[in-house]
Amino acid sequence: MGGHSPATPSGPRVLNADGVAVGCFVLVNKAEEGSASAEWHRAEILSIRGNGHSYYVHYDGFNKRLDAWVKRDRIDFASVSLPPAASGGKAQPLAKALAQSKLKQQQRQAGGAASGRRSG
Repeated sequence: MGGHSPATPSGPRVLNADGVAVGCFVLVNKAEEGSASAEWHRAEILSIRGNGHSYYVHYDGFNKRLDAWVKRDRIDFASVSLPPAASGGKAQPLAKALAQSKLKQQQRQAGGAASGRRSG
């Protein structure tokens, strides 16, 4: 089997319909298919194929030879963390990053409205 070539976008990361992009961290069920018990591990998304039907992941703390393609039903999308580069040097939960982004946007709008007022 040949190697993989992870997608490395050169610009801002665009999240797919599942709310993830290459470089995001998620929890992945590492248990074998058909296993009764779940083994959730933190993993980095290295590549996406099939319009998000499968993801190539690297399990945090494991040897890269265990990197694998996993189907989307083995991923906990509620656990998405943004990649370190997009969050100022450390991974952070997506919800927190979106809240911070929204707050900054509101502050910019409020500042622009205040500077646009005229004295009468």
